[in-house]
Amino acid sequence: MVDAGIPQDTELLRSCVRYLKIILNKLAERPSKIDIEKAFRLFDGGAKGEVCAADLRRIADQIGEQISDEEIA
Repeated sequence: MVDAGIPQDTELLRSCVRYLKIILNKLAERPSKIDIEKAFRLFDGGAKGEVCAADLRRIADQIGEQISDEEIA
């Protein structure tokens, strides 16, 4: 008896496995909520709960990024 839920085409099965591996790798690359919160705290210099233009200017200056006030605003 053949289970209707299992693909009988081995190439289809291989394609599905390759697809799942790609998706799992992409999901593994996504930052966790904790990582995002840590990054936010680095930008939120005064622990205000928001990132303002002055915070962006401070970070740009720290990393040596040449960025205009118009680009920040």
